[in-house]
Amino acid sequence: MATVAIGNNTFSNDLPAFVLEDEPYLRKLGVMGVLSGAIFRTSVLTIDMQRKKLTITQPYRPSYMKLNYRENFDLITGLGIVCPISIQGKPVSLVLDTWSEGLVNLTEKDFNTWSAQYTKGTNQKVSNGYKEATQEEESLILPETMFVKTKIEDAMAVKNPYLKRSVLGKKILDYGIISIDYIHQKIYFQPFDMVPIPEAEAKVTETKIEDGKLNPITRQFFLEHIFDYRKGNDFVYNGDKPVVIDFWATWCGPCMRLLPEMEKLAEKYKGKVVFYKVNADKEKDLCNHFGVQALPTLFFIPAGGKPIIEVGATPEKYVQIIEEQLLK
Repeated sequence: MATVAIGNNTFSNDLPAFVLEDEPYLRKLGVMGVLSGAIFRTSVLTIDMQRKKLTITQPYRPSYMKLNYRENFDLITGLGIVCPISIQGKPVSLVLDTWSEGLVNLTEKDFNTWSAQYTKGTNQKVSNGYKEATQEEESLILPETMFVKTKIEDAMAVKNPYLKRSVLGKKILDYGIISIDYIHQKIYFQPFDMVPIPEAEAKVTETKIEDGKLNPITRQFFLEHIFDYRKGNDFVYNGDKPVVIDFWATWCGPCMRLLPEMEKLAEKYKGKVVFYKVNADKEKDLCNHFGVQALPTLFFIPAGGKPIIEVGATPEKYVQIIEEQLLK
């Protein structure tokens, strides 16, 4: 499908899509479709149901999400996030599905297995695809249930005959704030009242740029200060100083050897040229847009001009480009 953007820092070209059959419930909700988590693969998505807020940050979680309230998760193509929930101290892996009603939805097979261990509860409504939840099914009462480090009161699991795999449903959002870090495959979860949340909770800390330094930047900074390619394909840099951008990665030997040389160049051309670096592993959308595959790749951009692109760690050549094409 065409370009999809959410806010200023979440963006995807050619996001896979499929056409839903006419769904009266979606019309009732006033929505045109359903977004998958794939669009957030370079972001951290925080959902706060109590305050009715979605916060999207890059590359880290909001500062109010506690570091020790987290777990690892698996990100499986075509399935989504698979994360653990603990019942009586035993971890169980479930697919996170914020569409499904209830806390835990079990396949018929899993429900039959769990029925031998847990007490029956009252019937609960279940979802069938994107239809409104009207059908009721059997449920089980889950004792001593924990998600990350938060105790879940009155936990129940309901049988959902339409599922291919058991899921953790949207009721988990009633118990606390969840942050899904797709980049590092970490999931954070804490009670709503654990820490005070500032008014500017969705504000992302601005990148501080220091003259004479090799400054790390994100895709969001690139869009705001270098070139917003969402608005057109003709690269136009409107800054008043030329810039050098080094696309690098920690696993790239030549990149790591080049970094100290780039830091020296940043100091040498202090006040004349602004130097940036982009972590290619964290900013894959940016790299994909410009076809950055081999590392290190460098952009030399004159004030008001288009980028001169070089691949490889050759600092002596870079000095020549700066002197002859950026500063003349």
